[in-house]
Amino acid sequence: MVITVYLNNYMNFLSILLLSTLGWSNPDSTLITSFPTVDVLDSTFLNSESILFISDSSLAFVDSASFEVDAEIFIADVQLECQIENNLIDSLVFTGTKLLGTPYRYNGNSAKGIDCSGLVHYMFNSLGANVARSSRELAKLGHEIDINQIAKGDLVFFKGRNVNSKVVGHVAYVVDGEGEEMVFLHATSKGVILDKIVKNGYYDKRFLFAKRLEYDELFEFDNFN
Repeated sequence: MVITVYLNNYMNFLSILLLSTLGWSNPDSTLITSFPTVDVLDSTFLNSESILFISDSSLAFVDSASFEVDAEIFIADVQLECQIENNLIDSLVFTGTKLLGTPYRYNGNSAKGIDCSGLVHYMFNSLGANVARSSRELAKLGHEIDINQIAKGDLVFFKGRNVNSKVVGHVAYVVDGEGEEMVFLHATSKGVILDKIVKNGYYDKRFLFAKRLEYDELFEFDNFN
């Protein structure tokens, strides 16, 4: 990301540029160039806020200053990450749905037999991401989202057979739909199937929470550039 600072004429100069909306947190990743060259140009992030502090104590008078943030690179990076993530999710869905009809096998992890966490592990591992092998460990990934925010690519977690339990006992991968209308892929006693939450049904009563995954971390997007 490049921040270009143009300094013209002379005036008293002390400027603070707020960049919290861009979510920047590491000044080392920010390149600052100035015209004309000045002797001192400090960039420091204050406290926990994403604030870029630009000052020049050697400049006594500056008449005017304009700051131009080159957002084109930032936007391009975001668009590329979104494209990579969408392609990965499509590939995960394709990989998982190829196992439809596979019989259930406790601790299974192949087309010969598979369980719920084994299915998720198989899908991600097939594309190069090493994720946990148990539903409880998978529940530690990503960040929790409201049921109305659920979308393709999210993980949903349920209680096991004991409806009174509060412990994660089952995991599924959302392949279509949104919110309570989601369609999820999972391995059950019937084998690998596509399912929906039916009001007051088995999975409705056992739904615990949903997680939005950090695909850029799981798959190390930098390797795609």
